[in-house]
Amino acid sequence: MHDPTTLAFLAALAGGAIYLGHVALWPYRPCPACHGTGHQTSPLNPRAARPCHACGGQRLRPRLAYRLYRNHRDHKENQR
Repeated sequence: MHDPTTLAFLAALAGGAIYLGHVALWPYRPCPACHGTGHQTSPLNPRAARPCHACGGQRLRPRLAYRLYRNHRDHKENQR
């Protein structure tokens, strides 16, 4: 039988690989501020809408792993 620590490490490794695969397929997620609608409404007047401040009306935000990858890639390109 395997050590529980080894099994936990392998499970974490498999989970990380699955997450990275998910990020590779879908690098963007719905904006949490507007719930993917691209706009926000006023609590006083529900018909008054403005573009979302977080996503700028684009309805999507990059995932954390994609942002880290993009920043790393841009940093490497600026070093050349």
